[in-house]
Amino acid sequence: MLFSATNPEPVGLCRDRAHATKEAPILQLCGIPLSNYYNKVKFVLLEHDIPFEETKCSLPISDPALLADSPLGKIPFVKTEEGALFESQAIIEYLAA
Repeated sequence: MLFSATNPEPVGLCRDRAHATKEAPILQLCGIPLSNYYNKVKFVLLEHDIPFEETKCSLPISDPALLADSPLGKIPFVKTEEGALFESQAIIEYLAA
């Protein structure tokens, strides 16, 4: 479903859960929703009203495609148009810039 911090009501359906406007999300947040680090990044995305899509990943990461985005197998990580970022504090600093 599509959500936004300014519009908590669902506005449509998407392949994964997305928090955005009706446009396609630019960022993809990957991780485990029970993780405090995942939720810290998600909070910043919602607080800054940044469109994003959530994708659940399980540990340990063994999929070569996911390891290409997070070489150390850490979650959460964010896929951007410029590439992937991992380490929650680095992600937050990127989002705040």
